[in-house]
Amino acid sequence: MEIVNVAEQTPDASGRRKVVVRVRYALVHYRNGVITLGFNLKSPTTVSQVATLPIAGGSEEKELSATIVPVTWPKHQPFKLYVRLSAEPHPGEWSLLAAVSQVMKPHPAPAASR
Repeated sequence: MEIVNVAEQTPDASGRRKVVVRVRYALVHYRNGVITLGFNLKSPTTVSQVATLPIAGGSEEKELSATIVPVTWPKHQPFKLYVRLSAEPHPGEWSLLAAVSQVMKPHPAPAASR
């Protein structure tokens, strides 16, 4: 699995922005899978899943998107996006096949006009 591109829209006044992530995957030993997109929105070390996309076996590029408010964590801990690939259907627990992450730079919300 590979992150091919990350595009962020201009943030609104509250800092919310749409993030579109393009990934390339290869699902070889399973007929179906699921790709999930997450961010460390609630703590520096916990990933919150915000989007899922069912996929078929093979190799392809897909896009996932979500509208989020990036977080600036203390002690220089990075704000990251995470993309994970799992088999579908999965057993009782998720079967993680691949995962990638990328640090995102927080951009402040635009200043309010006066």
